[in-house]
Amino acid sequence: MGVIQWLLVATSTTVNFFSSHDAISPTSSLVNCTSDSNVTSVVDLVNCLQTYVVPSGYYTEASYNAAQPTAEEAKDWALAVQALLDVDSEQGCTTENVVPVGIRDIYSASTFQQGKDSSPCCVLYEHTVDDGVYAKGWGFMLTRMPAEATTSLHLSAPHPHYDLHTPEQAGSVFSNVGARSLVVAGRKRTAWLGGQSPCIRGGRKAKYYATDPAHNDVRSFLFIRVFRLLKRAFYFFAQKEPFNLALVALKDWQDAQGGCEPSRSCAYIQFHGKGPSTCSTDQVFLSGGFSKPSQTVKTVVRFLILSARFFCRELVRRQ
Repeated sequence: MGVIQWLLVATSTTVNFFSSHDAISPTSSLVNCTSDSNVTSVVDLVNCLQTYVVPSGYYTEASYNAAQPTAEEAKDWALAVQALLDVDSEQGCTTENVVPVGIRDIYSASTFQQGKDSSPCCVLYEHTVDDGVYAKGWGFMLTRMPAEATTSLHLSAPHPHYDLHTPEQAGSVFSNVGARSLVVAGRKRTAWLGGQSPCIRGGRKAKYYATDPAHNDVRSFLFIRVFRLLKRAFYFFAQKEPFNLALVALKDWQDAQGGCEPSRSCAYIQFHGKGPSTCSTDQVFLSGGFSKPSQTVKTVVRFLILSARFFCRELVRRQ
């Protein structure tokens, strides 16, 4: 169990943001961002891939359920995430080496390199679109080849098209600090307005939806009204949001490598946006990640102790 479970980095504003990349025609059927000559950097790539993110209010109950992975697809999705982390230059970043057969009709993997002198990265992305958006919306992922990664930082952005520029910011950090991985959600947090998160319901001013992976970390649910007169809502278990499935698979992979310790330059960092009046003096938040509450307390205390020791050493060194 790593000392740092999750760091949440918040930028200054949260708005309904859409990529500046050219709009995709409804007749498009394949995503070709990795071979687009106009895509010359990781940030360009992230911008291109998030063009297809499932927009607000897109899903009905039926279409949301159809887009969710089946039990077998969820296993294959997790295997693809871990295979992407295992890819090296000798093996090669190809669909055959990364993507299980069961989801190859949905996902592809390919190498992307920004410029001649930069290190290549491996990209896992959904290649099918329907009406100009991802047919499934499970998200996309970039990893750096093991020999090229200078840290074990794992970055993620759960709110594309909503939290201002957070996927691009995460992509820029990934590109410039030698991070190990980047995961970006494939659905806007409000993609299904009919299903509220069973984890955090929110109130009158704030609503959290089942398609918001930052506020629905248990399971996504099938929303069925059983008693129309009483307007009661019942939820039945289905697969988790695919973005969260990817993060669980990623953490399992890192744990198998010996865990995620700060001494190994390892951390999980998630990018969020927030309103200017929301926690205006705070930019970084600690999370317990997937731990139980008791473990969360221990995690925070250990992190604070290590941080204090680090700053004390730095002060002594600079005197």
